[in-house]
Amino acid sequence: MVRRAVVPPKLRKQAPGEGRPGDSMLQSLFGRRWLLAVLLAFAAESIAFFVLSAVPVPQSYGASLLSYYHSAESSIQNASPAGAVLIIFTHNLLIATLEMIPGLGLLVFSASTAATGLAIGVLGSSYGAYGPALAASLYLAPHTWFELPAYAIGLVAGLSMAYAIARRKAMAELKRFAASWVLMALLLLFAAILESGEIKIGLINPLYLYLLWIPAFLAIIAFYMIMCRRRGAGLTQWTTR
Repeated sequence: MVRRAVVPPKLRKQAPGEGRPGDSMLQSLFGRRWLLAVLLAFAAESIAFFVLSAVPVPQSYGASLLSYYHSAESSIQNASPAGAVLIIFTHNLLIATLEMIPGLGLLVFSASTAATGLAIGVLGSSYGAYGPALAASLYLAPHTWFELPAYAIGLVAGLSMAYAIARRKAMAELKRFAASWVLMALLLLFAAILESGEIKIGLINPLYLYLLWIPAFLAIIAFYMIMCRRRGAGLTQWTTR
């Protein structure tokens, strides 16, 4: 059996958005700069969670956040597995779609991130835990690694479209904008399935939810392989854009 060679990509200057011969559709739309922008948005989102979860909030506001959280949690727990997925998915997709609106998306992203960070702190206090410690525990749940990047994709898509509109190149950006929404929706759907499973399984035994890391890892590996495969070349490599 002959192993596939892993060939280092050739470095050359390219025009923005230019694809290379043999690139898959995903590689043509989402290059290295797009990935870096998403990673930066994800990092900013995560940092905000840790910082804001340590910020004290007025008691009345904290009570309203707790009430909203417990109401949402109760509706998910009482729903069927499919119903729980639908509740989580539609709620998160609405927020992420609003984040894609050029000119408004950054405000929605900031407001949603701030509200979530403050809610984590309030929830931590109600459990007698330190807010940032609770924020850190969220990253032990597999759905977090699909849901938060999806929001980051929505933000980057909205900012990219706003920039394209300012340069009067909105039509050229439209294809990537639409593909970003589809990718974001797929990530949120998978995250909703995982989160629903975590809630349902957690009612039986909280330790069981870590079994959901198995499908999460498989999904991450599958996505990496799709992004790295060059069409018709039989090689595995990451695009250098």
